[in-house]
Amino acid sequence: MQTHEIINLSKFLQSEISARLSAYCLSGTALFIFIYSVASQNIPYILFNADALHPALLYKDIFIDEFPLKGWSLTPAPFFFPDIVLYFPVRFLAGSTIAGVFAFTVVQWLAMLESVFFLIKNVLPDRHAISGIYFMGILFSIIVFIACLGWAGEVFLPHFVPDFHAGMCIATILDFAFAVRYIKTGKITSILAVTVIGILTTASDQLFWISFIFPAIVTFAILFRKNNRARNSILIIMILFSGFVGNRLLLFIQDLNIFLIPSLDITERFRDSLIHENTVHEIAIVLFEGIWLQFSVLDVGGGIAFCLILILLLYKSLSSFRKPGFDSVDCFFIFALIATVSGFFALSVTRALFGIFAARYAIVSYTLPIICAAILAGQLKSWKSWQTQRNLAIGFTALFIIFLFFSISRVSPTLPFPEYRHPLAACMDEHQSKYNLKFGLADYWNAKPLNVLSQKGIRANQVYENLGPLYWMMNYYWYFGKEKSPDYDFIITERLDRDLILKNFGKPAAIFFCGQSEVFVFNRPTDRAFREHLHASREQVRVWQILTGR
Repeated sequence: MQTHEIINLSKFLQSEISARLSAYCLSGTALFIFIYSVASQNIPYILFNADALHPALLYKDIFIDEFPLKGWSLTPAPFFFPDIVLYFPVRFLAGSTIAGVFAFTVVQWLAMLESVFFLIKNVLPDRHAISGIYFMGILFSIIVFIACLGWAGEVFLPHFVPDFHAGMCIATILDFAFAVRYIKTGKITSILAVTVIGILTTASDQLFWISFIFPAIVTFAILFRKNNRARNSILIIMILFSGFVGNRLLLFIQDLNIFLIPSLDITERFRDSLIHENTVHEIAIVLFEGIWLQFSVLDVGGGIAFCLILILLLYKSLSSFRKPGFDSVDCFFIFALIATVSGFFALSVTRALFGIFAARYAIVSYTLPIICAAILAGQLKSWKSWQTQRNLAIGFTALFIIFLFFSISRVSPTLPFPEYRHPLAACMDEHQSKYNLKFGLADYWNAKPLNVLSQKGIRANQVYENLGPLYWMMNYYWYFGKEKSPDYDFIITERLDRDLILKNFGKPAAIFFCGQSEVFVFNRPTDRAFREHLHASREQVRVWQILTGR
């Protein structure tokens, strides 16, 4: 290879275009494999679980079924921004729920990747920023690859679906990047971005206080003497301002009565988690149990790697105090350390990490250290050498070939991209004509996918184990109907009290199974008790509307 060709290739490898292209090629290939795996194997809990389908159901209710919006009951974190704001146009352009879910997976992942690239460009110098983007592309592509293999799938699942706090994680990364930019340049657009993103995210997800507001204030307070003091003071004030305004905005939305959004007092949960622990020893046990639970979510290997990164972050943070002046890299390391530790502490004392998708609450705590690893790799002095650039290019090519061969092995070249069918919804649709199924009852985890993904319009209202209505991420008007309460003709017994069903409604007309889910059919004229379960008269509905303002 001639000298001028080596120079041109070296310049290309050091360009942002090359770094982004490499990252997108790797991530794109890995994402294709991931989505194909989900579609071909019909794995419902990955992208089509009840929690992740909340925006899809909200979209369907508003724009397709046209139920009254005031009947909606959301979670304490309503996920308005950026989750729903991002999901609705993606769903509209995709044209269907299933295509919308897959498209949102790609869009949210790219939004995460772009937010990290933006952070790296603002934290690292130009030459190191390019290498940081290279390494970030490698690490994030490996995350998708790991998810494809099924390793630690629940840990990385939040990066791909809405309502799993990934939007809050993206906002945390962007807000810190804009904060550093403001410290460096003093541009008013940067401080405005910090404030606006902070307000919208706080109003949508109160975990933003733990992931960004508190850690950022502590970080910039620690580095007060090293920063431009005027800018630093303004930044701290505006971060606090965004948090309080975001809280007020959420209360204002609740007062408007557009949705029913339960309040979540984090300080009350913190107090309740410790009020019954009378000794220091017992409080320590609470913390230990919470921390152990988080490491069990990350698995042993992930937990060890995480501890090593935390130790490295602590070392970098302590060494930063010896340096004169403001260093954006050290600033980010301090912020990442505080955000990770405060997040772990908050989740431990509130015992929030229970449930099948517990890792969602710690998404910031393990995403920030991954970004730190990429930034540390990007700071390698040897990056300036041609040999390192060549080896990095060879490494990217090797990874791409591995992903490509893995893709070919997983995807049959003779078959088109598979059409995803949720197993429960597909099974219920197959039995629809035989039993004339229209409306039924089910637990939360089965009702949500059925309502969104049934191609024959079968619906199910969600109930508790005792068969009472479960008001959680749903519309009250589903129980009332637009003109009259629905007549029920089936019930999915999974996670419900089967004996209570038989006691209250007698022997079903028929029983069939959808996978492990048992379905009782009550479609006879004599099944009036079941058909009219949870019925409400128009007068009762009007009284309810008057009393609640809905």
